[in-house]
Amino acid sequence: MELLIKYWYLVLAIIAVLILTVFVIIKAAKSVRLSRIEKENFIKKLEHEKDLRQSFKVISNESFNIPEKYRLLEGLAMNVQMQVENQTDTAAAFLALPAEKQHIYALCVLFDDCRENPLSFFFKANGFPLTPATLEAAERIIGGRFFELFKYEYSAFDKENAEVSLITEEILKTDGEFSALIKMNIDSILDSIVHYINQNKSVFITTNQEG
Repeated sequence: MELLIKYWYLVLAIIAVLILTVFVIIKAAKSVRLSRIEKENFIKKLEHEKDLRQSFKVISNESFNIPEKYRLLEGLAMNVQMQVENQTDTAAAFLALPAEKQHIYALCVLFDDCRENPLSFFFKANGFPLTPATLEAAERIIGGRFFELFKYEYSAFDKENAEVSLITEEILKTDGEFSALIKMNIDSILDSIVHYINQNKSVFITTNQEG
């Protein structure tokens, strides 16, 4: 006990080292778990993409007869991606597609990006020709407050638009409202998209067969 009192500073140092060691071990364990989860999620994503590619490689009337609205959107978007991904100039190939195909692909990218991220992430991650196609799709297919919020950030992130400034506080506010709007109205939004798809079935079927 005398030694402990005499060398109290060494005891404190040892305790500090032990606490730090435990902290490092816990952090490392969490990192390993996180890496495993990330790996599993990545594998699931690849398997999901493989399934979509197989299921929507060819679009027929039967392709539209599925109950999952979001899967239909994803499937048609994957079909569009398969048409342009091997082209030398993917932007030109995308612009050569019918507007309806551009709209569906653009909206799918938007929802995928905004699943875990704010709307501003979409504009930071994408550019021409995807963002203008999404703006047009938001107006024609969904409209309302959805379009208004999207249009505001589209203008704010447009470097050539001097009328709307990129104000951080306003972007954060818009991000929050847009995320909440999607969460609360996802069913009605998807209904509007499916209605648009059904109105333009022939575009997806005939152009696929021609290609």
